[in-house]
Amino acid sequence: MPRPYRLGKRAIGVAATRQRIMDATRELLETGGLERANIQTIAKHAGVTRPTVYQQFSSLSELLLAVMNETLDRADVQAVRKALQHQDSAKAVRGMFRGSTRFWHSEATLFNRIKGLSIIDESVREVDATKEQVRRGHIENITGRLVNDGNLRPGISRQEAADRLYLLSSFEMYERFRTLGYSTDAISQRLIDLAEQTVIA
Repeated sequence: MPRPYRLGKRAIGVAATRQRIMDATRELLETGGLERANIQTIAKHAGVTRPTVYQQFSSLSELLLAVMNETLDRADVQAVRKALQHQDSAKAVRGMFRGSTRFWHSEATLFNRIKGLSIIDESVREVDATKEQVRRGHIENITGRLVNDGNLRPGISRQEAADRLYLLSSFEMYERFRTLGYSTDAISQRLIDLAEQTVIA
């Protein structure tokens, strides 16, 4: 009978180690201590060995993706997805901008670092590309709904509309307005205005 208890205790220890590695990675990303993402630096910061990191994550990309997914949960990406489910496609787009602006704001430091590192590090670039591919899928979906509902501005193609919404809802667009001194609410309203002027009928 004591064996299940030992296994349970070991599982808890493994989960704690995994979380410590993820927390260390996140901290290094946020503080700029990970100029070039590498397992050795992460292991040292987490207080574990390189083999221990690899026992938990098969690659640096897998580790970074786990940190990204945890970040998405913390930033409440579900709020954006829920907004996109609104029955009225035009209202769904407006809700998407309100949700995505709050989403970017809640984790701005980390997203800034990831975008910066993606320029020089292939592993980070891979993870960022994976996230962007998912975001692009949501944009393509809502654009299709705009077309089907007759909510697309005349004279604009579906592809062009998707490209515009993808750009307007990006972290880069959010960050541009933020550095200009716009508040979070002001950014979302500005993005909605731009979508209404260029995409939504």
